[in-house]
Amino acid sequence: MNAKISFFITMSLLSNSLFAQISGNQIYKDKNNTYHRNENTTIINTSPNITMNDSMLFITTKVLLNQKADQFLITLGVNEESKSSISCDNQINNRISDLISKLKYFGIKKEAISVDFISQSKIYDNQFTKDTIKEYEKGFEIKKNIIIVTNRLENIDLIIKTAAEFNIYDIVKVDYLNDDLTCIHDKIFEEALKICTSKKDKYLRSFNRTEIGQVNMSEQFYFVFPETQYNEYKAFEATEFETNYYNYNTRVIKKERKNTTYYYKGIDYRGFDKVIHAAETEVGVQYILTINFSVKLVNQNKK
Repeated sequence: MNAKISFFITMSLLSNSLFAQISGNQIYKDKNNTYHRNENTTIINTSPNITMNDSMLFITTKVLLNQKADQFLITLGVNEESKSSISCDNQINNRISDLISKLKYFGIKKEAISVDFISQSKIYDNQFTKDTIKEYEKGFEIKKNIIIVTNRLENIDLIIKTAAEFNIYDIVKVDYLNDDLTCIHDKIFEEALKICTSKKDKYLRSFNRTEIGQVNMSEQFYFVFPETQYNEYKAFEATEFETNYYNYNTRVIKKERKNTTYYYKGIDYRGFDKVIHAAETEVGVQYILTINFSVKLVNQNKK
């Protein structure tokens, strides 16, 4: 009896430990927002979407593909200020040229880089005297974007480090691109069609039915880029306090800066019939194909 009790206690502690390791600090995202894990949590229906009556069989199949990017498009923002527009333009062009020259040493050719002019504007400042504040023209500011394409993920970090050498710190965005969308669609379509056919054969066999006529089918194909799939949370425990409304002395509470963590979430796998490259660690583009499939039926005994 003591051995059994010890076993159950050990398993209970082990299960709690495993839950803590699996959940990680992302539970603070739920804690700091409206979602909480409890008995009323909505459960997502993951059962196959199949409907059948005396004359028709309807099947819905969903397949998701995690695909690494073939190319990366990184956009850097650079700005320059000067007293004249000519000197401002010369200075910003020199910084951009120096960056392009440096990147050539790492195999990033000039043909893979383009510069997009964004804006040129006057800068104004205020001059304070004893009785007045006078606005005056201080100079000019020019903004440009440097757009760089590369097919190597490790080059992204290299480009960012190199740009910092020329006081270019604004990473506007990084786009993830795939070359052949037709090939990607065909790959997902073949997998979805196999699943549809398997579902159809199983239900026809199980319920003694035979399909007749033409198959009706529609599909929805779309993709999700990484920039829309990042979540954030702040992991900390704060001291609780109560306000004494009978004390008329006002005190200001200075709060420490809390670190914000961002992580890639991606599309939830629940509800899909199949996920291709489910354990892919490199962030990429997620492709989703939904097929709606229907056939007319007849009972084999009535043929």
